Amino acid sequence: MRAFNLDWSHMRIGDLVGDRYAYWGHNLLLDTRPGEAPDVPSEVPPLAVPYLRLLGYRPHIPQPYGILRYASDQGSALLFEGLPVDPETGRPFPKLQGAWEATSPLRQLNWLWQLANLWKPCAELGVASSLLDFDLIHVEGSWVRLMALQVDDGPKGPRLGDLGRTWKGLVPHPAIADYFNHLLDQLILHRISSVAGLLHSLEQALETLVQPEPAIPVAIAACTDPGPSRERNEDGCHPASGADQQAAPIPRHASFAIVCDGLGGHESGEVASDLAIAILSERLTAFLDRLGGNIPLLSRTEQVLSRALLDANAAIAERNDREAREERHRMGTTAVTALQLGRHLFIAHVGDSRIYRLSRSGCHQVTLDDDLASRETRLGYAFYRDVCRQPSAGALVQALGMASSDYLAPALRRFFLDEDCIFLLCSDGISDFDLVERFWPDLALPVLDGHQTVLDAARRAVALANQHNGHDNATIALIYARAGDAPPQTPPLPPVVTAAIAAAAAPSESNPPAPPRPKTLPTAPTAPHPKATAAPAGPPSNPTAAPANPGLWLLTLAIILLGGGTLAVWLRPRISAFLPSAPTPTPTAPLPAPPPIAPAPVPLAVGDILEATAPNPLAAYPQPNLDRPASGTLVTGTLLAVEAIATPNGTRWIQVRICRTPALPNVAAAPTARDRPAIAPPLPAGALGWLQDSALTPAAAPASSPSAIAACQPPAP
Repeated sequence: MRAFNLDWSHMRIGDLVGDRYAYWGHNLLLDTRPGEAPDVPSEVPPLAVPYLRLLGYRPHIPQPYGILRYASDQGSALLFEGLPVDPETGRPFPKLQGAWEATSPLRQLNWLWQLANLWKPCAELGVASSLLDFDLIHVEGSWVRLMALQVDDGPKGPRLGDLGRTWKGLVPHPAIADYFNHLLDQLILHRISSVAGLLHSLEQALETLVQPEPAIPVAIAACTDPGPSRERNEDGCHPASGADQQAAPIPRHASFAIVCDGLGGHESGEVASDLAIAILSERLTAFLDRLGGNIPLLSRTEQVLSRALLDANAAIAERNDREAREERHRMGTTAVTALQLGRHLFIAHVGDSRIYRLSRSGCHQVTLDDDLASRETRLGYAFYRDVCRQPSAGALVQALGMASSDYLAPALRRFFLDEDCIFLLCSDGISDFDLVERFWPDLALPVLDGHQTVLDAARRAVALANQHNGHDNATIALIYARAGDAPPQTPPLPPVVTAAIAAAAAPSESNPPAPPRPKTLPTAPTAPHPKATAAPAGPPSNPTAAPANPGLWLLTLAIILLGGGTLAVWLRPRISAFLPSAPTPTPTAPLPAPPPIAPAPVPLAVGDILEATAPNPLAAYPQPNLDRPASGTLVTGTLLAVEAIATPNGTRWIQVRICRTPALPNVAAAPTARDRPAIAPPLPAGALGWLQDSALTPAAAPASSPSAIAACQPPAP
């Protein structure tokens, strides 16, 4: 597709382009007929593919909307939506570099943490250089949002060191200056060479920064109603409908919420949703009770959430099998849950129930529906708004209870809270026809301003759903986190953040993560898609379609919803014509090598699921001592679960159960030197063995994939 460069200098506010889009100023266009589907190209342009593949990273990344056919002799241009533009003023939100110095150190680190989380998916799609251009990076409150994606120049693309050089252009708050400068030196000198290492360092810094402050309070409420057109309610929620809970700030059973929606058209949907609510609430309550007042290792919390969903799936699927239910007679349910721990909030979901994040700056959907429309978009096959018009677009590709846990991939996401916000969990009886996007100010602002309780807001949402939708059960849960803008007093952050916080995590059980999705078109109301389920497609694929035309810049010109209309902007194939290039770092003398930021030792706990990563076999013993010969070895790739912990003679030993072994040659058969003993054979699946903690901890990593979690399920009694 050829993009056309419109001469904006001759445009006046209100001028129509293509007989549909009104010029709105700031290189934006307003869709004057938002109820009509936009034109779409017959084939997805290569320049649009990275945006589609990054659908799960909204609102950070904008999305293709359609094409603008301006004139037959001048070609057409891509239109994009979801750009960082204020719907009240039509002006772009501030750029990060301009807003940086006036914000708190907590938010500065939060912005960097979000950019670090975007690095890997952008690098895989060849658009990581988008994160190096401050002209493309805008901020909306605590959100980091990109105006456009930019194709990397060259096959390898930028490295993390380039990110460190770019961040050198930011002047940090004095409280984090030493840490910030040390971190950038680590990046530039490649002492931090992985995204995981960068994220770990930033997360440690965030925790250290907020450690002295009082824990943030949370209020939770839920409400469910069968609706005016349904005889029974197949939805479920936690806490109980009508309960208004002022949750304790740090781990208590009230610091999480759940919404489930039994699948319409399937028998016993309410049984499935009730069973899922019971299992999820029991697992999460037990986890929080064991934590006491500690903040656990963040990856461990993600494991717990994923494990809880897999347990719920297994229980519903087992009941389906026991009752010989097949195909559409199998009962199932969607599930969304949000768990707040300190300033971290974790969400997990399966199906098309949704979670939105509401704040004074706006409303953003932070889950991605597990339906065919989202899957086709994420694969880069079609624009989301185009594929949503297909009859089967709303068919689910996964839900709890419909298939084995081997094929279930719960989507997980984590947020750091540095402002007052509300997380809204709901079934599609509330989210259909963009009801949340239309009425969010009525629901959120009175709560954020202290004029309404979360329970009143939940009841208001159900009433609106019954009035404006009314075709389905309506269920909502709200988590209001009063996070404020920053700690009242910010202690200076040391250059090297220690691992004290991670090491202080109380023992807990384990489980894994993934990302989010959207839904109905904002067109004139039509009958919603029946909630059907598509055949399980196995574990979700992640193709890496490389964008075409490397070396070109992608500049969007975008659309954003504004009342009943849509703001839109233009796409040029070469942004360099009117945006400056990212500055080329000036060569400098080598920096003195600062001590690397040491990774936190991960304290193992019963229930942890690990994968052996050491290049050499690990010896496992039949008892927790070294006096007996090793009973076997753990080779690289072995999947194992921690079964018990013992400390004879003050030495910490870990008992592990082998869940799965890799397909490797027989280690015992390998030739050995005369002066070396033969290596013990690998332990088979199901075997138990003891290893010293000091040997196992640095040689194993937490496993987080759904298949790993399922493989390590405890054996049936």
